[in-house]
Amino acid sequence: MSWPVFGLLVAFLFLGVNIVFGLIYATMPGQVVNAAHAVASVEILTGLFFSATMTGFILARLARPRESLAFSRVAVIGRYEGKRALMVRVVSIRSRPPG
Repeated sequence: MSWPVFGLLVAFLFLGVNIVFGLIYATMPGQVVNAAHAVASVEILTGLFFSATMTGFILARLARPRESLAFSRVAVIGRYEGKRALMVRVVSIRSRPPG
């Protein structure tokens, strides 16, 4: 899913959730002060869940692995700061000349 489509989906979900709770409040005129505390609590929890879920989706999209690193096929045990260490070579694919 592309970023613009993802953004539109999030916007429509946000508007949809707010319209649903707006309609609930509209059906209870004058009741908001006393009887709607439960509805407000559910709305708050829904908003927190929505925010956390969307943040997770955005971070998951940003942290997606990319094929920009190449690892060597051979690991070497060598000396590093006077101690034995496992070494693996890594190179950026972008820095390679084309071809």
